[in-house]
Amino acid sequence: MKKINVALFMLTAVLIGFSSCDSDDSVSDMFEDANGGDVAQNLIAQVTVESNDPSEADRNITVNYASDNSVTSVNDGTDTAIFSYEGGALSQVTGSGDALNIMEL
Repeated sequence: MKKINVALFMLTAVLIGFSSCDSDDSVSDMFEDANGGDVAQNLIAQVTVESNDPSEADRNITVNYASDNSVTSVNDGTDTAIFSYEGGALSQVTGSGDALNIMEL
């Protein structure tokens, strides 16, 4: 009987959770509503990865953009990945490893 009560409670909690979700608003819509809809676009230019291991150095990852704000390359200080676009859509990522064809992903 106790297992049935626990299962019934869990099912009820899940159903209440789903019924309280508003599927009409996306996360982007909620963000714009919370910030007045006038939000400036910010692009990530650099990320610093701090190592917990004293024998490893911290790394800086740099992201470069074209004038249309599309990513052109990402460099981690050792390797560079180059992003290629066709018709405004990302088509390929090349670098020191194997080239990634976006259609194959």
